[in-house]
Amino acid sequence: MVSDPEPPVLVVQGLSTLLTMDRSLPPVPLVDRFDLTVKPGERWAIVGESGSGKSITARSIMGLIDPPLSFSADRIEVDGVDLTHAGRDAWREVRGTRIAMILQDPLTALSPVFTIGNQLVETIRRGAVTALDARIRALELMRDVGLSEPERRMAAYPHQLSGGMRQRVAIALALASRPRVLIADEPTTALDVTVQAQILRLLVGLSQDLRTAIIMITHDIGILPGFADRIAVMYAGRVMEAGPVSDVLRAPQHPYTRALLRARPGREPAAPRRRLPIIGGAPPDLLQPRRGCPFAARCTLALPVCSDVEPLTVAVGQIRVACHLAGLPSEEVR
Repeated sequence: MVSDPEPPVLVVQGLSTLLTMDRSLPPVPLVDRFDLTVKPGERWAIVGESGSGKSITARSIMGLIDPPLSFSADRIEVDGVDLTHAGRDAWREVRGTRIAMILQDPLTALSPVFTIGNQLVETIRRGAVTALDARIRALELMRDVGLSEPERRMAAYPHQLSGGMRQRVAIALALASRPRVLIADEPTTALDVTVQAQILRLLVGLSQDLRTAIIMITHDIGILPGFADRIAVMYAGRVMEAGPVSDVLRAPQHPYTRALLRARPGREPAAPRRRLPIIGGAPPDLLQPRRGCPFAARCTLALPVCSDVEPLTVAVGQIRVACHLAGLPSEEVR
């Protein structure tokens, strides 16, 4: 008898986040009907330009949205706990235990007036463990995230550590309660490339060893090969394309994804006077009524229907893409 596959640790369906600036005006949708299903140990990447809605989506999934923002969803389930219509108390019980978040700047997650050890121990003791057991667990976490001389690091204050060390401590704090889902919001942006690679390897190891599902928020597609299993490409608050990262990077289906990939700096030295390709135009004004595909005004392949009719999300192989031109070969984009 074949056993059932593991259930997903995170299910998000129809997530929308709204900004209400004036009660006399309709709310502004910052995230529009976002869907995501994550399995244990799976690594997702949510990518897109600045302002595409990536971080707002992450904070909505964490239930970290306050007025004038609000969010709703057809379904939000974290490790079997239904939070679709949950209040603040239910979110507090889940946040930090079943799902946790790493911020871009670790200093925002660390108090400058307490030692690293104190902050780790106090976080672990929320689970009603003794001070001694919490200290032992804190030292284990320090080793797990690759910090040398954990005893000495425990006595240090955040400002006494390098940026890479602080990020490792932030990861240890997020893992203190053994969450099933870890959201990392641009965790490597402020780090040099060597430390960036170390942090990415660390996150991959955590997903493999602890079966922790990881969602990486990033604008840097270049870091995804070797890290992510699956990718969701966002633009103007909507998912344009989603699927296995190898498929999307090899044969992107949406013109926006193709444009993003063309705009990446190449591995070879640039020719003299050669400019890096850019995506012309600007993202849509979210204050204006929405019609058609949000990328239509910047798309080199746009048809009249693209500006008038919102595209349905369809399957092209393993990729889900919201485009009237779904299935068009990449070579067609110049």
